[in-house]
Amino acid sequence: MKTNQEQRRFIVLALIPAVVLFGTFYILPMLGLIATTFFEWNTIKMGGFIGFDNYLKMFQDNVFYIALQNNLSWSLVAMFIHIPLALMVALLLSKKFRGWKVLRTIYFLPHVISVTAFAVIWMNVFNPSFGLINSVLKMIGLGAMCRNWLYDQATAWPAILLTWVFHVGLYAVIILGEILS
Repeated sequence: MKTNQEQRRFIVLALIPAVVLFGTFYILPMLGLIATTFFEWNTIKMGGFIGFDNYLKMFQDNVFYIALQNNLSWSLVAMFIHIPLALMVALLLSKKFRGWKVLRTIYFLPHVISVTAFAVIWMNVFNPSFGLINSVLKMIGLGAMCRNWLYDQATAWPAILLTWVFHVGLYAVIILGEILS
């Protein structure tokens, strides 16, 4: 039987590669990125040290607050729509009913296809000329509601959030795994 000291030595030796990789590919680049924020940059080279001027400019720029608002709304959608929806889907998919395998396959499909293919599909759904949404609106006599969904300031953000809701399968898989275990 191994002594406590031998077990500790084994644990430390086993953790060293993970800690080195984490530090090399996560911590060091993060520290380098933070350090660059204290310098003036142009597109070609780094300029001189300017301290907190970049941060002062950032807090005075309205675009920063728009980006912050978008990030907060994205987080709220994740908390109050995405995760509860994933829980409901996982509960539904945990039941074995007629066609449950087909439903699982369809629901997890966005995670199987590439991000590029997923983006192309949604670009075609929202296309102002031949997209699915505008085509359906025209078919049911609501052609006046047709628009360029991704370029209209009023509809771009909800359209992006809609595509993200369809990508909830990953959370559902995690929750489903816990339900089935």
